[in-house]
Amino acid sequence: QALKVHYTFTYSKAETDQFIEGLETVGIMDALKTYSSIMQVYFIQVEQLNASSIKDLLSVEYSRDTGKKQLEITTYRYFSNYLDKIEDQAVRNEERTVELSDILMFFTWTTHIPPGGFQTQPTLSFLHNHNDKLATSSTCSLTLRVPVHSNSWEDFSAMMTFSILGSEGFHNT
Repeated sequence: QALKVHYTFTYSKAETDQFIEGLETVGIMDALKTYSSIMQVYFIQVEQLNASSIKDLLSVEYSRDTGKKQLEITTYRYFSNYLDKIEDQAVRNEERTVELSDILMFFTWTTHIPPGGFQTQPTLSFLHNHNDKLATSSTCSLTLRVPVHSNSWEDFSAMMTFSILGSEGFHNT
């Protein structure tokens, strides 16, 4: 959270100030302040996230190798089921329930799908190295990488939950 605040308010302050000045010049800033709830639809996705919206968002990269692709198809089924279970609020660790916004935050660094979509299409890819035990992501390239070595849905769910809730912040997790 501190990194997000630092980046938004300190690191990019000049750009933010210039953006606000531009909004003031054309009169949009006053409208934003006066009608914030109405104007919100132009800046954030108002629709409630659901499992289907995340599945539809992702471009899935399957291998051409038949053996690898079979593992990836099984892993994608686990992932799809994982999203469905999150939507039903059935996935949690000892501390809290996993939310769909946690998944989106893990690989995009935002909790909402932007109204115009992402400039780069988010991608789901698969990790075949046996040393890769956790899901990883790149928030720059909007890539979620999932290992294919889970032996059951329960193992997959535990791995994903640990990966998502255990990530520490804005970096290549």
